[in-house]
Amino acid sequence: MSVSFIGTMLPIVFRRLSRSSRTELPFHCIKLFGAGVILCTAFVHMFVPAQEILTSECLPEVFHTYHAWAGAIALAGVLFTHLFQVLAATFARDRLRKKAGEDEVVVSDGEITGSKDTIHAHDDGETGDHAGHNHAHGLAIEQAEKRIATYALEFGVAVHSVIIGVTLGAARGQFISLLIALAFHQFFEGIALASVILDATYTRRGQAMAMVLFYSLTTPVGITIGVILNETYNTNAVDALISTGILEALSAGILVYDALVNIICPHFNGRNFLSARKPGRMLHFFCLWMGALAMAIVG
Repeated sequence: MSVSFIGTMLPIVFRRLSRSSRTELPFHCIKLFGAGVILCTAFVHMFVPAQEILTSECLPEVFHTYHAWAGAIALAGVLFTHLFQVLAATFARDRLRKKAGEDEVVVSDGEITGSKDTIHAHDDGETGDHAGHNHAHGLAIEQAEKRIATYALEFGVAVHSVIIGVTLGAARGQFISLLIALAFHQFFEGIALASVILDATYTRRGQAMAMVLFYSLTTPVGITIGVILNETYNTNAVDALISTGILEALSAGILVYDALVNIICPHFNGRNFLSARKPGRMLHFFCLWMGALAMAIVG
């Protein structure tokens, strides 16, 4: 739990202590390192094990007649995450537009025909606050969409953390070596999750901290379950293999979508990257690849 918490808190503390524009580059580097971690986690730590599990000879015949279960389930994770994000973002936009509509001011011939707040009217039929209001509304929608993306990421990471926690808790040998590997694993994933949470800029500090604490508790909860079921839980049982394989493949699809669609593509198509000089751009790529490499080395 402490390693997970430290990993998530490092980017948050760094951002709190240094808010100048000069710290934007280090923050983007941390975010891209985290994106590499997420992407590698999905492919190396989730999809590959899911493929091995769902093609095991111990499983029923249905898993042998069709050999692409892991890929199909991961694809379902991608598609359902896309559907969830679109529906949730649409709901958030409608809600924000409705709220903005309640505060909308109609000005005609220098007269205010409707207002909830005190706003200066001008004879030309425009308000001085109108452009700023539209800009703030657009930012609110963008931040709402980013928060929705963090929920999907949190779910995918949490499922994986619980699974490896159960595996560790139920382990009857090599506990120390597994624990060390898990510590590095959770630390890097914590950095990745925190960087995405920071990018979503939660207005309430409690919301961000709740997500950090939730992630920090997932592995200890999984370990506790594994310890309790140590004598009865068999990780090689058919039911355990099927449920683990499905959840790992589904989570892999969620994380692949989240890393590529919500973090990597927007960043490399955004102003911060496109306006950077060539060395800065190379640094962005380097941080992304180093995050993936670090997680691949953890194995």
